[in-house]
Amino acid sequence: MKKILTHIILLAIAFICNVSCEKSDIPYYNSEHDAVRFSNDSKLGYSSQDSCLYNSYSFISDPFAEYTIFEVPLTLIGNPANANREVNYTIEEKSTAPAASYEILESLIPANKNSGYIRIKLYNSEELANSTYELYFTLKNSKSLPIGPSPYLRARLSWNSAIEEPTVVRHIQTYNMLIASKKSYIDRTKACYSSNALKTIVDALGWDDWDDPNVHGRYYNPPGTYKSYKYLPRYDFILSDLSYKGYAAKLRDYIKAYNIAHPDSPLTHDGGDLKGQPIEARSY
Repeated sequence: MKKILTHIILLAIAFICNVSCEKSDIPYYNSEHDAVRFSNDSKLGYSSQDSCLYNSYSFISDPFAEYTIFEVPLTLIGNPANANREVNYTIEEKSTAPAASYEILESLIPANKNSGYIRIKLYNSEELANSTYELYFTLKNSKSLPIGPSPYLRARLSWNSAIEEPTVVRHIQTYNMLIASKKSYIDRTKACYSSNALKTIVDALGWDDWDDPNVHGRYYNPPGTYKSYKYLPRYDFILSDLSYKGYAAKLRDYIKAYNIAHPDSPLTHDGGDLKGQPIEARSY
């Protein structure tokens, strides 16, 4: 009996030692593993087609403003720190914004925050009535924060004085459901997007209030998610009840009437793959 008891005690001691060793091997989080990236949320403008987070701004809502402050959102991978952490980036050569048209104020993850921003001052000008300026950013390693996964390291910011362009996939699909092109009617890209065609949709259908829940109820575009976008509904709402067919027909009638009234200046695309071609509504 004494030998059995001794054997049990030895087994218990061995078990305790083994558990202690396993606990000592548990890896603890190291802040050196923190990283930064752009958002991968399609509701905020991320496109999996080209791994880019799209942002846009229009001075149409405040045409006499000298400038506006815009923040391209950043996401922290890891734990917040008790101090600001600078984020490094480069501006890609494909950017079209003149140097005098913007000023980058700061780029960081603030102390005790899980998100941050590239904060930019965008200047208003007469040229923006007929031009769109673009900045393309690519995140780079910095002393305080390395970069995260490669699919989430690019962002684009565009601004003008025209109707704000859609950046969320579900709004882009609505545009493609209404404007004729060789792309699918629910294509997710902006290959055939033009600001003239969007303005035509807005004028024809009276769409400038999709950010208002009092008008559109649960179908409205809420702030943050879907960016409170005013000019287009989400494609799935007009797809489910087939109302997109009626909207396309109404748009077609509008374009026909406009072109008859303006034979010397019919509606044409001012950008995208269809630049210079007539704006046409899809037929269903």
